[in-house]
Amino acid sequence: MAAACVAGCGDSTKPPLTRQVAITGSGAHAFAPDPLTVRVGDAVEWTNADTTAHQVVSDDGGILFGSSILQPDSSYSFTFTAEGTVAYTCGLHAASTGTIIVEAR
Repeated sequence: MAAACVAGCGDSTKPPLTRQVAITGSGAHAFAPDPLTVRVGDAVEWTNADTTAHQVVSDDGGILFGSSILQPDSSYSFTFTAEGTVAYTCGLHAASTGTIIVEAR
């Protein structure tokens, strides 16, 4: 006999999501939301909502991901394929940092 499904059942079959991060300035609170928790397979799209250029770069020197220079109103997307905590920064403003927490699907 099959077990009854309760709340949360089937989470591993939910389709991947695209989560949004706004770049709103330079400094410690430039990325919103921060931190952001996603699941393996989800994408994060950073959109430059500031009036100056920015660049999103993983703290491993851009090995995991790195955008080109993002002019105002432009965006960059990356899909996370492994669990873990990923720190990132603005390549143009070192004080602007963020964190993505990637959980199992």
